[in-house]
Amino acid sequence: MSGDTFDLHDPQDDAEEAPTPERYTLRERLGEGGVGEVWAAWDRQLDREVALKRLRADRRGDPVRFLREARLGAWLQHPNIVPVHDLGEGQGGAAWFTMKRVRGRSLAEVLAERAPALRAGHLDPAAETLRLVRALEKVCDAIAYAHSRGVLHLDLKPENVMIGEFGEVQVMDWGLARRVEEDPGPVAGTPAYMAPEQARGEPVGPTADVWSIGAMLYEVLALSPPLEGDDPMALLEEARRGAVEALVARRRRQGLKGPPPRELEAIVDRAMAPDPARRYPDVEALSEDLRRWSEGRPLAALRYSRAELLALWARRNRGAVNAALLTAVIAALLGAVGLVRYVRDVTAARDHADERAAAARRAERSARRRLEESRLATADALAEQGRLHEAEALYRSYVAGAPAVGLDPDPGRLGLWSVASRATPPLLRVEREPSVMGVAASPDGHTVLIGGLQALELRSLPTGAQTLSRPAEGDRVVGVAWASAGPTAWISNKDGTLWTVDVASGARALLANTGAQIHTARPLEDGSLVLVSGADSSLLLRAPDGRITAHPEWRGLDDLHPGGLALIGLPNRPYGVWDVRGGQQVLPLPDRQDELHGALSPDARTLAVYSQATRELRAVSIPDGAVRWRRPARNVRVVAWSPDGARVAIGGIGGDVEILDAATGAVGATLDVEGRPVSVQFTDDDEVLAFTTAAAMIGWRLFEGGLHRPIPVQGSTQSLEVSEDGRLLVLGGEAPEVPVIDLATRRTLLRLPVGSPVRDVRLGEDAVLLVTFDGRVQLWGLDGALRGEHAFDARALSADLAPGGAAVVGLVDGRVLRLDPVTGDVTPLGAHDDAVWGVEVLDAETAMTSGFRDGTLRLWPLDGGDGKVLAEPGTVIYHPGVSRPGGWVAVGNLSGVVRVYDLDTGALRHTLEGHQGPVLSVTSSPDGRRILTAGYDWTVRVWDAESGALLRVMTHHAGPIAAGGWTDTGFVTAADDGLAVVVDLTLPDRARPPDLEAGALGLARALSLRGAAQEALDLYTRARAAGQPFGELERARALWAAGHGEAAALAFEAAARAGEAPSGYLGLCARAARDSTQKSP
Repeated sequence: MSGDTFDLHDPQDDAEEAPTPERYTLRERLGEGGVGEVWAAWDRQLDREVALKRLRADRRGDPVRFLREARLGAWLQHPNIVPVHDLGEGQGGAAWFTMKRVRGRSLAEVLAERAPALRAGHLDPAAETLRLVRALEKVCDAIAYAHSRGVLHLDLKPENVMIGEFGEVQVMDWGLARRVEEDPGPVAGTPAYMAPEQARGEPVGPTADVWSIGAMLYEVLALSPPLEGDDPMALLEEARRGAVEALVARRRRQGLKGPPPRELEAIVDRAMAPDPARRYPDVEALSEDLRRWSEGRPLAALRYSRAELLALWARRNRGAVNAALLTAVIAALLGAVGLVRYVRDVTAARDHADERAAAARRAERSARRRLEESRLATADALAEQGRLHEAEALYRSYVAGAPAVGLDPDPGRLGLWSVASRATPPLLRVEREPSVMGVAASPDGHTVLIGGLQALELRSLPTGAQTLSRPAEGDRVVGVAWASAGPTAWISNKDGTLWTVDVASGARALLANTGAQIHTARPLEDGSLVLVSGADSSLLLRAPDGRITAHPEWRGLDDLHPGGLALIGLPNRPYGVWDVRGGQQVLPLPDRQDELHGALSPDARTLAVYSQATRELRAVSIPDGAVRWRRPARNVRVVAWSPDGARVAIGGIGGDVEILDAATGAVGATLDVEGRPVSVQFTDDDEVLAFTTAAAMIGWRLFEGGLHRPIPVQGSTQSLEVSEDGRLLVLGGEAPEVPVIDLATRRTLLRLPVGSPVRDVRLGEDAVLLVTFDGRVQLWGLDGALRGEHAFDARALSADLAPGGAAVVGLVDGRVLRLDPVTGDVTPLGAHDDAVWGVEVLDAETAMTSGFRDGTLRLWPLDGGDGKVLAEPGTVIYHPGVSRPGGWVAVGNLSGVVRVYDLDTGALRHTLEGHQGPVLSVTSSPDGRRILTAGYDWTVRVWDAESGALLRVMTHHAGPIAAGGWTDTGFVTAADDGLAVVVDLTLPDRARPPDLEAGALGLARALSLRGAAQEALDLYTRARAAGQPFGELERARALWAAGHGEAAALAFEAAARAGEAPSGYLGLCARAARDSTQKSP
């Protein structure tokens, strides 16, 4: 049973038959897993074949694993992950979901088929191995994507890898998957492919999935899984020890002739190292070595003879070898006279065509220039009229298009975009050569030198306009810098020669012949060069006089300071900082070389370094090694410092760049990029340039201000509500208590002891309405008293408060009811065809509901009249967001699309696309001008409701985002990561200049926003002494933040007497402030 999933919690036998959803016709049973059974089914609505998986009858009391698999399948959108189409629940709790039907065979079936043929010599072992290794590369791609979203699979095995009829590869069965930060929970998985730490129930990371992929490669090479046996407990014990038979011995026992390819054997050994720290640090690194082998390239970890390297080259370049022979034969047959005539005619025709093409380009450029000038004039006119949101959209279009036609976009105009925003818009985005080998900004910050694989170019900033481009005239650009003489590049050839190039003039000079091609060249301030060999990644030092010193004991260069300190690693020894000129280690680090990325500060006194093993970024002092600060991080691949040492930039697989305060590690800005950042460069003008895998250079100007303020929450959050005045926040989720939070201070004013997880929360003037996960509706007063509770014969899913105290409730069976939450009186209003996901009361007369699977938005008169369908967005929709001022309703669906409808006519206004997975939350800003969307792809997006334009993309959560709402200064979101995040966001049409108020009061307010409570209180005291006006409420909040609870309570009461805010709210704050004083030690 080596391939079976092992679960310490065995299911109870129950033969109850699960009902089938009416939309689908079951055809044949395809298989059964730990919690569900899979059927081939026909979708009668869309006329297509699907696979339907439903929860087994014996597991219906514990659907968590089943639902996790469905949600992850819908959220993880990748070509090599089976997509989930639909999710539902039948009578009796029979959960099911549908997914793509993959026709083909599992990898387990393929391996079982090929084993007899390989043993009998009927198949080519090399060809079969290559085919299956390429399939495992695609598995790596899928798992690397999942890891980048913070998800571990934890049950990778051949049975869960499907190979389709056309060679497509799909990773299936995410039932045991979980987020990286989750507790391990009970041991579950397949022992034959399970990493030792997973089998022992210890915390696991991405290296657990690395082990499992290595185990599948082991089976490809040995025709049997790493661990074999029929006793599950014995197998689990072997898995805990990591005791795996040597690959060569297993092949011999299986009757296979000869050893496996030594590169693949080395990959297996590293992937399945018992110590996770000795494995590949991530699936990407494992995938890279698999690709190197399949493409005939050498592995960095192995040494090769010249004959072996030649054989690898010939295997990799068979086409080139054959073409060279064919070209030689053809050249001998061509006649000289005919060749000359042919060349002459072709040249004349080409010149004529070039002239016509040049004229067309000039005409096009002139037209585009006039278009951009017209765009700018229109934007200026709109700005003068105060229509700033429209002007901003035109300015952004102008900034993007102006450099291409020789216009200066004048970035000052982008001041309309609030400087208080944490994610400023790009100043430039330009296409570039796909591969960037080096980037260097000029000292004045006005020009950037970009070195590609075979080209050099200069671009002006901030426009991004290209001012120079020249071929590198060599095999590879290995380094660029802005030297005293100007922009300089280093080029290495395959014959081992290294050249320096003056980029402005194109002048070249031979520096050295190292005997092997150089991979990287980095200059020191004394004129020396540090070189990295392309053969084995060892370091060489070229002195200013031309002498070269080899350092074979040093391998890999991660960062180099101009003064001579380098971040390097030695094979099988810790990472560290070394003085490359003196040969002395300055700072050892307790991490492996291939698990870190770092950068040295401009003064060489601090190292910012990321460890994949610990998933954290640290600031380490040099040379004492003291850790100044540390913060969680994930999949960081780029680290860079600003020239003044005040900021650190980190970029990762997730596609954004975070700008951190170098003194504290606090996040100051998040810049969303297209593709994964491969290089980040600061200029002296406080601009940031990011170079990405999407072949683009994107630039931003950084501004001070803009805050994301996290509020820790117990467990994940499913719903939130902000009071109409923007003062209070309530959160509902898996915690058995509902906190009521003061947004100004982020303090919890009271906790409602609900006693069970909460699905939906609504906040009235003096009460909180909530729906529990088991379907009860409760009404709580803001004094903490339970005013009413009601349960129905079907579970309630959503509810909202109506004027006058009534509630409108939607049930899982589709019914919509009006409820008096105190007396329990119920009035039916109507019904959907299936579950009611969302309820929104529009006014005293009408409520709106969304049908989860019937895909309709319906309006219901609260007096009991007939309801009507307003719009039909389609199947699987979530909670609607409604704006009375804007006259629209918006709703998101399973596929990541948000549709905006006219609230009166139901006509479609906009289709908003961009989310990569279900959109669970859609809300309107108070004025109806903006739409906030959030969902399973971890992103928050802000849209213009009038035009449908995307205004912001933010990634400040580390998990799916279930809820969002607007405050008076921005918005708040809550997610599965255990945080609610308050975002201060000034939108374009509400832009205002920074607060320039002189004196202590302005600074006190700024410090208060940044959390410097005591400093702010001191300045408030000075401001009051100087006669600067501010209210008791502002003083109360400052006192409370600084820990003076009783004084704060007195100030809140004074604010109530002065009428600065509603007395109920201020009384609640005063009680909470006094409680905090009594509870403090």
